[in-house]
Amino acid sequence: MHLHHEQAGADLAGRAPVVMLHGGGPGVSGMSNFGRNLPVFAERFRTLVVDQPGFGKSDKPPVEGNYFTFAARALADLLDELGIDRVHLMGNPLGGALVALKLIRRARLHVFGGCGHWAQLEKFDEFNQLAINFLEGADR
Repeated sequence: MHLHHEQAGADLAGRAPVVMLHGGGPGVSGMSNFGRNLPVFAERFRTLVVDQPGFGKSDKPPVEGNYFTFAARALADLLDELGIDRVHLMGNPLGGALVALKLIRRARLHVFGGCGHWAQLEKFDEFNQLAINFLEGADR
């Protein structure tokens, strides 16, 4: 299964990449949720913004079993394909539910569910700085 993703930033020694997972509203995609965040995080982390299965430019196959398990397996396969061993996962509500299930054992889990409007419109710079500070501390 093809998971579309946008990627920016370089691998930095001692820092796990950040993978951003969008919410589940109609017409959402990784870039619709995190497009403005990508260049900000890419200054400090290799950052991937992923369209989950069935969304955006990713494949839209029939879901086998539970969606969250299905999507977690697809993401794990993408990480394997990219040679990524360990990641920080950030997610809006649907993405947050996915990471909260802890189905991807190599991930440190960071859920920012329900904050999309605040993070993207009202407090964009503040959200980015708080999240970056948190992630930088998590890699120590």
